[in-house]
Amino acid sequence: MRRQAYTSLLDCCERLSAGWWVAADVMRSEHGDEGLREERFLRTHELWTEFSTAVAAVSVAGPQQVAQAAEPLIDIMFELDSAGTDWRDAVRADRQRGLTAFADRFDTAMEAIQAPRAAFRQAVREALGTD
Repeated sequence: MRRQAYTSLLDCCERLSAGWWVAADVMRSEHGDEGLREERFLRTHELWTEFSTAVAAVSVAGPQQVAQAAEPLIDIMFELDSAGTDWRDAVRADRQRGLTAFADRFDTAMEAIQAPRAAFRQAVREALGTD
């Protein structure tokens, strides 16, 4: 049960990150198709739901040190999702001024995923005795 919960969270994290990268590519495009942008956004919304479910599974599976190691990863994934959503809303509202700030916030969140993901993986290896 634990291994499955941990693997699911890491998998969802990867898929959500990748989903946002694809959505970001559409938002960065000068000729971005509104329908495609909305399709990509809806996909990230679906992935967020899966991620939330995986987070709950890790919290239940434990142990406490793994659940605690997941918290910074959850926080940065929330920031990534919020940054992407805010950026999408700005693009959708056709607010040209300030779009760079939205993209920069998104890029910063995307880069910040690496350390918490590595810390979570380390906690998982220790909990499973595979380190």
